[in-house]
Amino acid sequence: MNPETLLSWMAAWLLTFAVHSSVLLAGAWLLTKSWHRLAETYRELAWKLALLGALVSASCQLALVAEPLAGHLTQVARFEIPAGRSELSLAPIESERVLQSHSRPDSRESTLPFPTTEQAQKSPQAVATSVTWETLSVLFAALTACIACLHGFIRSLPTWWLLRRRQPIRDGAAPAMLGRLTAKAGYWRAVRLSSHSEMQTAIAFGVFRPEICLPDRALTELGEQGLESMLAHELGHLMRRDPLWLRISGCMVVLFPWQPLLRKARRELQLLAEYRSDAIAAELTGSLNTARCLLEVAGWMAAGRQALPLGVTGMAGQGSALRQRVERLLKKDRPGVLRHRLWLLPLSTAVLTAATTLLPGAELQEVEVQAKAPVTVRDAEASALDLLGKLIEQMQTEFEELHLEVDLLRAELASDSPDQELLAMLAQLDAKLASLERHRDLFLGVMDEWLEPRVAESRADSNEGTEPQLRGDRK
Repeated sequence: MNPETLLSWMAAWLLTFAVHSSVLLAGAWLLTKSWHRLAETYRELAWKLALLGALVSASCQLALVAEPLAGHLTQVARFEIPAGRSELSLAPIESERVLQSHSRPDSRESTLPFPTTEQAQKSPQAVATSVTWETLSVLFAALTACIACLHGFIRSLPTWWLLRRRQPIRDGAAPAMLGRLTAKAGYWRAVRLSSHSEMQTAIAFGVFRPEICLPDRALTELGEQGLESMLAHELGHLMRRDPLWLRISGCMVVLFPWQPLLRKARRELQLLAEYRSDAIAAELTGSLNTARCLLEVAGWMAAGRQALPLGVTGMAGQGSALRQRVERLLKKDRPGVLRHRLWLLPLSTAVLTAATTLLPGAELQEVEVQAKAPVTVRDAEASALDLLGKLIEQMQTEFEELHLEVDLLRAELASDSPDQELLAMLAQLDAKLASLERHRDLFLGVMDEWLEPRVAESRADSNEGTEPQLRGDRK
């Protein structure tokens, strides 16, 4: 795949993704805001489906659907240039354009095949090499993604640096307490446990190797019930695979920072993840113990905030809606657990199929360039031969005007008594004019030699027409 084709694919996909993500994310937002009694399980499902659905529907529509029901917003040209060198073959010339001087009877006569239409200006090569809106859109998307990625990396670098210096916890009450909680919750994966003195809150991370990192003060200040609630809350994040989903949503925000609805989706998913983890902790350790633990950790974090990296969940991190979470725990308002999820697969498939076939996108129109395709020079107005013909015409015109001015000057000097200095300047002018004519003759001779084999090859391919050539009578 050549670079022009790749840019066309990327531009069409970006435009299609922008439309589909806007529709799906806006639909999830309207659904969760207008239907207040909708269970949190279904709210979370709507946001996750909208988050990943745009990626799937945009890719499938561009690859599989020729014409969506809503039509296409625009067309993106995709140029398929076969491997090898494309050659321009000259078609036989039906008529000749003669470049001749009208001021001198012995002027040179030249015949060149000159194109007359606008096909060259519309040729795929000219369009593919120009700076188009497709190129600008891809460059803009890449630049914003790089800036957002750099910003996120710099912002989360201090926390990652702290995690590199964490200490594993192998002895004491915390590992035994975590073992009892995992057995009670039915979580079969082994969870590593660590701590760090500079951490402000407990965090859970790790997609393939789950781990919980505690602040050192949690081991001494929370007490047994508070520590158990903290471990149960972070275990809830790992059971629900929240680090994976937060990493996915964070990467989407970084890769497509120009889509503000992705930030809304990430915030909603993070808030719903905290609600669900609070509910799991309340079931394992009690609502009052979990609420007290939240308030205690919030007091620790009052002195400062830690920017958590992608895929890391904090118990009382920034944007965790602490007040609402405590009120929910005290009211024992716990969301129900979705036990049977087999029906989610056909529902998700139906939504993605509808988005793929209904929503509009960008049409990728193929423009194939044939190698060694005969292009009639009359159909290439902006080609090199046309430019060359115009230059020769301009040169002949300037020679005519120059000869006319010299003749007029010579006539004026002959009528009066000429000055010797003017006669000397006139002689120098005649010498320079003769030198220019010699260079012109040499140039036209080279053009004859360059054009003759190409015209012969064109005649051999077509077997019709007359042989164009550069000819002229030289003085």
